[in-house]
Amino acid sequence: MTAGSQPAPAAHPPRRISVYVDGFNLYYGSLKGTPYKWLDPYALACALLPSDRVTAVHYFTARVKPTPRNGRTTPLWGERGHLSHLTVVYAVRRQEVAHDPRRPGAEAAT
Repeated sequence: MTAGSQPAPAAHPPRRISVYVDGFNLYYGSLKGTPYKWLDPYALACALLPSDRVTAVHYFTARVKPTPRNGRTTPLWGERGHLSHLTVVYAVRRQEVAHDPRRPGAEAAT
C-alpha cells in the first residue's frame, strides 16, 4: 500500500438482495419536474450493488386515474414492456369501518 492510498474494501460473497421501492416518494422526491420519467428499478439496483445479486424488485404504488390533464390509462412501465424482476404492488384504499368488534372502544365512523 502506498502513502495516501486507501485499503481495498473487504470482499464478501455476493448477497441476495430484494429491493423495495416507494413509488410516491420516488416520483415526488426525485422525478417530478425533471425530464427523467423512465426508470428501470432493477437496473438501478444492479448498478448500485455491483457485487451483489438483485433477486427481486417490489414497486409499491397507487393506480393512476386518467384525467383530461394526464390522459394516462396504463402505468409507465406498461408502455415500456416488461421490466425484469419487477413486482408491482398496488395500494388498496382502506374502507372506513363503522364498528370493528375486534377493537374494543372503537367509535363508529361518521
